[in-house]
Amino acid sequence: MTKEIKGDLGFLGVDYQYMLVKVFIEDKPFFRDLNSIVDQNMFTEPNLRLIVGLMKDYFADNESTPSYELIAVKIRAKSKNELDTEIHLEILKKIKLMSSEGQDEVKRLADKFFKQQNIVKTANQILKIAGDGDVSKYEKCVDLINNAINVGSHDEFSYRLFDDYEETLSEDFRYPIPTGISKIDEVLEGGIGKGELGVIIGPSSFGKTSLTTAMSNYAATFKTQMNDNNGFKVMQITFEDSPRQIRRKHFGRISGVESCNLSKSEYLDVVQEKTSMSRDENKMLQNNVLGVRFPSGEKTATDIKNYIKRKINEGFKPDLIIIDYFECLSVENVVLMEINGLEKVKL
Repeated sequence: MTKEIKGDLGFLGVDYQYMLVKVFIEDKPFFRDLNSIVDQNMFTEPNLRLIVGLMKDYFADNESTPSYELIAVKIRAKSKNELDTEIHLEILKKIKLMSSEGQDEVKRLADKFFKQQNIVKTANQILKIAGDGDVSKYEKCVDLINNAINVGSHDEFSYRLFDDYEETLSEDFRYPIPTGISKIDEVLEGGIGKGELGVIIGPSSFGKTSLTTAMSNYAATFKTQMNDNNGFKVMQITFEDSPRQIRRKHFGRISGVESCNLSKSEYLDVVQEKTSMSRDENKMLQNNVLGVRFPSGEKTATDIKNYIKRKINEGFKPDLIIIDYFECLSVENVVLMEINGLEKVKL
């Protein structure tokens, strides 16, 4: 019985191919690293072949990965008629709205598949070069092997200054998430940008949790083109306040009633009316805010990172992460190293 040769991505299914295109668009370093060995003809779905082909063409011209918006522009320019344009844009919209669950596995399989295809291609080249037994071509064969092994290797720390040139100079180089506090947003030029770190410092009972809860509440219901008018996703991590206490802080902000007064009879009707799930803003809060409570002093920064990664794989990808507060984290393992006679402590 002849063994099936997996020469395209069909053996992984159409759903996988859709997920892979989503990863290509949203994980720019991943696409950049694999771009040279990605062949759009490996996709069995014609619409996906078109999108990946447009991405590769764009990368060849600009050395950067196009966004959903730029791909849409390329689709409109490439399509032969309005019907084709509509179909391709619907496919692109479907990809954008897909869950991000399992992206690590999607990348792992893609990395292996395209590198293996490239190694097979390289092996055939070597057979042609070395087939006549000319030992002077040995070094060339070694170079081909090394290049095939190393292609697609990702260095997440280094970068070139002129990589992603157009993206660097684009107007949307920064995506601020407003805090809802006008003076802070004014100073921060719109709020806390995605990928930026903000620290709130104050004494005990200063109101830090109430402040971050208000920020969480505001971001989750803030409509903008950046979040397709659906609000920002917020993960609110606490160590000391219980889920009930956090919920009451949110309900207090929604209703305008102090959290300590929420259950009092004179306020109850107003609170229940304002917190009704029939209100659109409350539906947004339910969908966009994920509260997480860890036991104090038991979780390290690495534990938190792994948890966030797991939730992203499950489909909840936060735009804003609030950790209340960092002193409740457990210290990472301590390693003592001696360098040139000096002790260095790594936490």
